[in-house]
Amino acid sequence: MSELLPVKENMEVEEMQAEAAASEGTMSKVGKNINFMNTFYAGPRQFKANGFYNDGNIPDTKIDGPVSLEADAEIFLLSAWNFTAGVSGTTEFDIICHPANGDPSYSIFTTTPKIPSSADHSPFASMIQRVIDGVTETLFQSTGTTLAVFITPNEFKRGDRFTMSLLDKQVSAIDCGIEISFRPRTETP
Repeated sequence: MSELLPVKENMEVEEMQAEAAASEGTMSKVGKNINFMNTFYAGPRQFKANGFYNDGNIPDTKIDGPVSLEADAEIFLLSAWNFTAGVSGTTEFDIICHPANGDPSYSIFTTTPKIPSSADHSPFASMIQRVIDGVTETLFQSTGTTLAVFITPNEFKRGDRFTMSLLDKQVSAIDCGIEISFRPRTETP
């Protein structure tokens, strides 16, 4: 038995109308999409600074380890948080892409996400954004936070590695982090 090629194909309304038969073409799309997700799903990546993270080093580039992409991908969801606000200051995150081809490293943001100590926290200050077809939608934003703006194009290659840096830190804050969710961009590994 041979495997269907993993291809990302959208379903059409006509294929899903009431009493429409499940055609060979429709089932082929379903199978290709399932194989695509099984082959290329990249999923979320988290970077965390645990405990009291203000050790005075700015920028702090030794936060968590690097993560790599298994397939060409784009970012579709971002969430940043600070579990316990500090007494002053702002926590500013940056994610650095280290291209697999050896090109110079660069920030994935044109505007980095920031959480001030005055942001609400119950129990954490957070911001969440998702990107659908190039349009950024804010799902939640805590008071005073600065949402990230991604670089254009939002495209990353298989083998690219990512690390987190803290460009600024709240004083006496506890536990912060950022989660980035990737989704496949192409059909080729």
